Amino acid sequence: MGEAGDELAQRIGDDSTAGQVGGSLQFPALLGLIVAVVYVPLQAVRAGLLPRFFGTLGMALGVSIILLPPGTLLLALWFGWLGLLFVDKVPGGRPPAWEAGEAIPWPKPGEERSSAPPNGEAIEGEATEVPADGEPPEGSAGAQPGSRKRKRKRRR
Repeated sequence: MGEAGDELAQRIGDDSTAGQVGGSLQFPALLGLIVAVVYVPLQAVRAGLLPRFFGTLGMALGVSIILLPPGTLLLALWFGWLGLLFVDKVPGGRPPAWEAGEAIPWPKPGEERSSAPPNGEAIEGEATEVPADGEPPEGSAGAQPGSRKRKRKRRR
């Protein structure tokens, strides 16, 4: 058979319906993979299941499948880290939403995460009431007479 057999096998493979369908579905499958790899980390960050850095990194690596040849290798490393997150072996532990079993969104930049426990239990300690008008109570260390802000003159 030799070369004639190899040529015949090549022609049959090229003309096969399964090969043509597979070749036609390659681009939509890649596009669907990219959309999934970008969308899932985005929603995981919004729910508080992934830290912002690793969610953003996952989205960027999803887009890098198209742009960079080693993008799939880097994405495989990211999935390895995600596996470590699933088994709770990442440094710093899992985000709080994993233990709470509900969405606990990350605070917006500039905000601090509340220190209240997620299950609603009270924290023991001492506190003082703050008046409704927002001014410090009389006799406190923050209240000084004449410490109101002054209006500055505009320079011309």
